[in-house]
Amino acid sequence: MKSQKGVMNESRFSSGFNVFLTALSEEAEGNSLDQFVPSENLIKQFSLKKIDGLFNIFGFLQTDNSFQEKEVEKIGGKLIPYSLQIYSFHIPIESIQKLIQIKGITFIEINQKTRTKQTNTKRD
Repeated sequence: MKSQKGVMNESRFSSGFNVFLTALSEEAEGNSLDQFVPSENLIKQFSLKKIDGLFNIFGFLQTDNSFQEKEVEKIGGKLIPYSLQIYSFHIPIESIQKLIQIKGITFIEINQKTRTKQTNTKRD
C-alpha cells in the first residue's frame, strides 16, 4: 500500500475505519446501502446505533482549513467540534461513501469495540 504522507486533500483512514469499510462492503455485496440492514456482528463490532430509523457509525474527524461542517450535515451527519480541526461525528452508514469524499477531511477514525485478550489464570 502506498504511503499517504504528504498527500494533500486526500483523507487518510484509521485501520479500524478500513476494517469497517471492508466489512460493510462484504455484507452489502455490492447492493445499495439505502436499504441495507447490518448484521448483529457488524452492529456490535462497530457500535452502530439506530437514530431516526437509520444505523449510524460514530467516530472522529481531523480536518484542514477547507473543511465546511455543512457538508457533513447535508448528508445526514452530526458534528461536535473539539477544536478547530477535530470533530466527533455520527453519520448514517448509507452516507459513508459521501463522507469520505468531503473536501477538507484529512483523517477518519471510528468507534470500535475494544477486544481484550483473555488469559488463562488457572493456579495450581
